Amino acid sequence: INAKAKPVIICAINSNDFNRVSSCISANEMWDRLEVTYEVKKTKVSMFVHEYEMIIMHENEDIRTVFIRFTNITNALQAL
Repeated sequence: INAKAKPVIICAINSNDFNRVSSCISANEMWDRLEVTYEVKKTKVSMFVHEYEMIIMHENEDIRTVFIRFTNITNALQAL
């Protein structure tokens, strides 16, 4: 089973994820590492979406600074 599962996992992932799992011995270890990776990504996306939804202009803050914060949030979301 391991000999069949590893190539399937490798074909289904991108190069960044391949770098994360290339040192794994078994398909189960690969799966576990990918599972943790995607849970972390999901948490980060949730955090950035919350920041995006709650963005406000603070007192003594100019529109340029707000726009920079907004751009940073959207770029981080796009990267994930």
